[in-house]
Amino acid sequence: GRGAVYNASSSLVRPELVEIKNTIRNLKKDAEMRLTLDVEAQQSFEFLSEQVHGLRKAFSTLSEVLVEEVDLIRSEATERHEDTQQRLEQQAKALKAARTELTLLRSETQTGRAALQ
Repeated sequence: GRGAVYNASSSLVRPELVEIKNTIRNLKKDAEMRLTLDVEAQQSFEFLSEQVHGLRKAFSTLSEVLVEEVDLIRSEATERHEDTQQRLEQQAKALKAARTELTLLRSETQTGRAALQ
């Protein structure tokens, strides 16, 4: 009778052992998968970090170039403005001189006419 009891108990234990083995195997698989995922996540993070760093550098360079361009345009515009101002002043002087000359000519003509009459 004792053998039958032992067999019964061992047949009860065996499925539990099998279940424990399976559980352990699954846990190992899960752990390996997690490790793989962690490694992949780390690689992705490093890749993205490099991309972000590259973009930052590119934007920095771009903004420097833009600032230089704007400064150049500003200085050219200032120069052009100053040139225009000078030209306007010269034209104003020339106009004033022409007016003065015209006034003198008028008065001379009037004086001449008066002398002729």
